[in-house]
Amino acid sequence: MDRYSTDIQKQVRNLSGGKCSVTAHRQSLVDLIKETEPLLHAFVEGTVHEDRIACRYKQLEERRANTGFEPLLYGVAVGVKDLLHVDGLPTRAGSSLPPEALADAESAVVTKLRDAGAVIVGKTETPPFGHRPTPPTRNPHDLKHTPGGSSSGSAAAVGAGVVPLAIGTEAVGSVIRPAAYCGIVGFRPSRGRIPVARTIPATSSTSHVGVFTQRLGGMERVASVVCQNWVSTSTDSACLTVGVPTGAYLKQTSDTGIEAFEEHVRALKRAGFDVRRQQVFNDIAAVNEAHWTLIAFEAAQSHRPWVDEYVDRYPPAVLEVIDRGRAVSIEAAEVATKSMSVTRTEIADAMVTDELDLIVAPPAPGPAPPGIDDDGDPILNLPWTHAGVPAVTLPVDCTDDGLPIGIQCLGRFGRDEQLLADARTVADSV
Repeated sequence: MDRYSTDIQKQVRNLSGGKCSVTAHRQSLVDLIKETEPLLHAFVEGTVHEDRIACRYKQLEERRANTGFEPLLYGVAVGVKDLLHVDGLPTRAGSSLPPEALADAESAVVTKLRDAGAVIVGKTETPPFGHRPTPPTRNPHDLKHTPGGSSSGSAAAVGAGVVPLAIGTEAVGSVIRPAAYCGIVGFRPSRGRIPVARTIPATSSTSHVGVFTQRLGGMERVASVVCQNWVSTSTDSACLTVGVPTGAYLKQTSDTGIEAFEEHVRALKRAGFDVRRQQVFNDIAAVNEAHWTLIAFEAAQSHRPWVDEYVDRYPPAVLEVIDRGRAVSIEAAEVATKSMSVTRTEIADAMVTDELDLIVAPPAPGPAPPGIDDDGDPILNLPWTHAGVPAVTLPVDCTDDGLPIGIQCLGRFGRDEQLLADARTVADSV
C-alpha cells in the first residue's frame, strides 16, 4: 500500500500560517482514512466520525481567528489506542465487554493533547486489554506482516502516514517494538512522566503511555506537551559514549536482528562514537520472570471489577493471564515489584561506571514476523520497561524484503529530554 510522509512541525506551521487551508487539510485527512482503512484496519470501527472531526477543526479555526490561539499541536490529527478514554467515544479495550462497563472520564494525556490544539480522529486497534488475540491491523510496509502490538493500530496509522501522531501504551514492549516494525519513532518516557490516569492498563505498576511519530523533531514537540515538567535540552557533543549490552540479553536476538544491530554499532563507531560493550543485567532470566509474574498478578487485580460478571465475554488468552495472576502470592508479587527498582539501579550503575550517555540495543529480535496472529516477541524491550527507564526507537534501514529495522536508544531514569537530544545525534549517524 502507499505510505505518506508526515511532519508535525511543518504541518503546524502550514496550518497556523495559512499556507494550508484547514478545510482542505481536514478533507484530505478524512479521504486518506477512507482510502487506507479497508487495507490497514488501524482504527476501531465506528470511532472515526467525519462530522466530529469537522466540528473540531471548525472550533480551532474560529478560536484562532478570534483570539490568535496557536498552540503547539494546532490541527494535528491523533489516533488514540483503545485502552485510553476519549470524551464522546466508547472505550472497548479491544474486547467485547459493553463500553458502559469500562466507561470513565477522559484520560489525562488525551486532555493534554486537546488543550494543545490536537484533533482526536478516532480510537486505534488493540488486542483485548493489550493481550490476545491480535486485532486485524496490518503492517503498512507489507500487509502480510504484523505491525506489532499491543499498540497495533497506533503504530500502523503513523507508519502509513494516515495521522502524524498516535498514542499507545506499553507494559512490556507495546510502543518500542511496533515502532520498529512500522519504521517510525516510538517514545516510551520514564515511568510516570506521562500520567496513566484513566487508562485501562493490562497491569498498573508496569504501565506506560507512549507516543508514535514519524520524525524526532515532531516527537520532541509532542513530548513537551504530554510529559510532565518537560524542559528541552541539547547534546553537548557530537561523539557520545554509547553502551552496548552483551551476554544473555543480546543472545535473545535473531540472526537477522543481530546482523543489522552490529552494522548499526559499526556505523556509530565510524561516526566517532565511543562504543563500550558491557553486561548490564546480572540475571536476565530472573528479570524476565519477575516482569511476567507482575503482569499476571496485576492483571488479576485490575480485572476484578469486570471478570466475574462478564467472564463469558473474555477471550481464553486473557483469562489464562488472569488465572496465572490469581495463583501469584502477595509475597511473590512483592519480590517481583522490588526487582523493578533493583533493575533500574543495575542500569544506572552500568551507565555511571562506564560514563555512558546512552545505551543502544535492538528494539526487537528481528523484523516484523509474517502473518498477523503473532505480533512479535517483546523480550528485548522487557528489562528496560521493567526498570521504567526512557526508551526511543529510531527507524534506520530495511531488510531486502522492505521490512523496517530500527535501533532502540535508552537513557537514565528521569532524563527523557537528554535521551531525545542524544537520539537525534544517533539518528544522524546510523
